[in-house]
Amino acid sequence: FPLISPLRKCPTFAGCQQKRHGTIDIVSIIGEEFQKRLVVVPDFRQRNAAGTRTPDLEALDGSALASTLLNLRTHADDIQEERYKTIIETFEQLFPNYKIQAFETDPGSGRPDVRFTFADTGEVLSLSQVSAGLQECLALVTNLVSREGLIFFIEHPENNLHPHATRAFNEYLIKASKRNQIITATHSPYLVNPARPLDLRRLQLTHDFGTQVHSIPPADVDPATKDGAKLAGQIATMLRLIESRESVFSRAVLLVEDLSQYEFIKQVVNKIPSGLDSAGVSVVFTGGHDGYRTFLPVLNGLNIPFIALRDLPWNNDAVSPPDQFLSLGMELEPYLDQEGLAAIRQEIIKEFGGKSKPRIARILGGMIEPEQIPPKFIEVFELVKSLY
Repeated sequence: FPLISPLRKCPTFAGCQQKRHGTIDIVSIIGEEFQKRLVVVPDFRQRNAAGTRTPDLEALDGSALASTLLNLRTHADDIQEERYKTIIETFEQLFPNYKIQAFETDPGSGRPDVRFTFADTGEVLSLSQVSAGLQECLALVTNLVSREGLIFFIEHPENNLHPHATRAFNEYLIKASKRNQIITATHSPYLVNPARPLDLRRLQLTHDFGTQVHSIPPADVDPATKDGAKLAGQIATMLRLIESRESVFSRAVLLVEDLSQYEFIKQVVNKIPSGLDSAGVSVVFTGGHDGYRTFLPVLNGLNIPFIALRDLPWNNDAVSPPDQFLSLGMELEPYLDQEGLAAIRQEIIKEFGGKSKPRIARILGGMIEPEQIPPKFIEVFELVKSLY
């Protein structure tokens, strides 16, 4: 729904045709319709609560999961029974090592449970015995399957899930989003869809303006234009790397030009007080000088401050302001030699060979002491930490 003012003169709105000169609270009307379709799956989901069967047909917080599944399985309505079958099929596609079934522990006991049977060994576990991740994923699938025309707000669907399971479940979310609008709040780069960067929304709490919402401007990646379509493809390719996807969660980002810089920095950065991880700063390899351009619409659109570092000078202060676009002034290797690391670097080359510059940079960064880190890198680290 578009954002509109709470009260608006509305002579042509269908709901106020007979009050041509009055006002109508359109937000309230839209809000009521929105509420009818909104399904909120909370962050602090619970394990299934053992005990008496409840009449639930939803398991939003997970506490009534066993009851919900058993009720769907035994429901007189064929639609609900079919929904149960689809839930089981979907879950078993995500986790093919298990066969699952909702059941009553003893006939007439009123105690619902879910049986997990290992496909290879036949070993059986109850719902209370499986991991929190399996329970949460089953609850999320139960809430999403066979639902259409709804708006789901799911907080941190990655909770308790293994990275492989997170990736698999994300594929299911993408399929389910064709039938519903799904909004996920997440801290997981595995839930960032590289093919849909315009779907990203970054929520930022500010002191002066409350919560601000930032996104990538559609005009920057307009597929109707040649440059926009090309940039959209480059952004999708960039976001396929998990390290690049991590950057959209960062408080600030340090962009580096080549792999040698990246390998050296990743080794030395945790030798400085506080490091960068504790400051929420990501170090990202751009893939060369031309790679910076791909990151700029993403970082600027999501309002993520950054510092860009390269070997040679940028030579265009108008396009690359010197307070944000820094350089070593020369290639990395002569710069490190100039800063007193030539002897150590040559020893590494002698022992390991000198064909791979990134490898040499990584080993060198791991060997030196904190006081040997070149001052330019210390300056860059402190600058990028100060941005947020």
